[in-house]
Amino acid sequence: MADGTRLKTIENQLAQLTETIHTQIQSQLSHLTETVTNHSASISDTSSVLQRMESLLQSLASSTITHGQSRPSQTPSHPFHTRNVKLEFPRFDGSHALEWLFRAGQFFDYYNTADPERLTIASVHFDQTVIPWYQMLQRANPFLSWQELSRAVELEFGPSEFERPRASLFKLAQTGSLDDYYLEFTSLANRSTCLTPDAFLDCFISGLQKDLQRDVIAQSPPTLVQAVAFARLFEDKFCPIPKPSMFTHPRSNYNTKSNPNTPPSKKPPLLPTPTTKPFHSPLKTKTIKNISPAEMQLRREKGLCYYCDDKFSPQHRCPNKHLMLLQLDDVDPAEIDIDPGDTSIPP
Repeated sequence: MADGTRLKTIENQLAQLTETIHTQIQSQLSHLTETVTNHSASISDTSSVLQRMESLLQSLASSTITHGQSRPSQTPSHPFHTRNVKLEFPRFDGSHALEWLFRAGQFFDYYNTADPERLTIASVHFDQTVIPWYQMLQRANPFLSWQELSRAVELEFGPSEFERPRASLFKLAQTGSLDDYYLEFTSLANRSTCLTPDAFLDCFISGLQKDLQRDVIAQSPPTLVQAVAFARLFEDKFCPIPKPSMFTHPRSNYNTKSNPNTPPSKKPPLLPTPTTKPFHSPLKTKTIKNISPAEMQLRREKGLCYYCDDKFSPQHRCPNKHLMLLQLDDVDPAEIDIDPGDTSIPP
C-alpha cells in the first residue's frame, strides 16, 4: 500500500514538472517570435529609407548633369588629380635649368595640371636669385603661360643660345674615363636636334679613345646602347685594376756622420745612456739530462725528484723540467708500395 502511494506521488510530481517546462518553452517561443517580428519591421523600414535615398541621389545626379550641360561651372577645377604615387615638385635655384624644366614638365603632365596653376606652382618653388628675377619680369611683363616662363628660364639660366651643341657633339673626344665621356655626350645629345640614331652612334664611336674605338668598331654595334655596352666591356682591358703593392719599410736617409764643423755639445745628457748589448746574443741551450733506470729507482727510494735534488711532492715544481715534442708524419698506407715477396718490415 505504501509503495503504491509513493509511486502515485512521483507521478504527480513528474506531471507538474512537465507542465512547468512546457509553460516555459511556450513563453520563450512567444518571446522569440515577437523579437523576429520586430526585426522584420525594422529591416523593412530600413529598406524603404534606402530606396528613398537612392531615388534622391539619382534625382540629384540628373539635375547636376542638366545644369552642367546648360552652363559652365564658375568654380575652378582642382589642379591635381588623384594619383596612387605622390610626386614632389623640384625646387629651382638657377642651376641645371634644362634638367629642372624637364622634371617640372613631367610633374605637370603626370597630374594633368592646368596652365594657370603651373605658373603659381613653379614660382612657389623658386629659390635664391631666381626669386628677384621672377618678381622683376612678372612686374614688368607678367607671364601668361607655362611655355613663356619655361622659355624665359632657359634663356636666363640655361646654356647660351650662341653655343652650338651639335658642333660640340661632333668634336667631343674622350679624355678621361668612359663614364665622364658618356655623361658629357648625353648632355650634348639631348640639346642636339634633327640628328638620326645612326648619327648619334657615329659621334659616340668617333670620340672614343683609339684602342677602345678599334675594338668597338670591330663588333659593329647596330645601336648606341650596344656600342656603350661594348665600350664598357673593353674599357677594363685598357684600364686594368692596379695590383696592391707590398708594404716596404722606407730606407733611412739620415746621415749618421756628424758634421765636423759643428762644435761638440758640452751639456750633460738629460738621461743616463743605457748600456748597449749586442743585437744577436747566443741563446743558451739547456742540455737534457738522461737518467738510467737504476738512478730512477734510487731517487724514487730517497723521495727525490728525477731532475733535481729537491724532495718530490704533489706541489713540487721542478726548475729543470723539459717539454718533449713527438712529431709523426702522416703517411697514407695506400701509398706504401710493399712487394709481396718481400718479408722485411718497412721502416
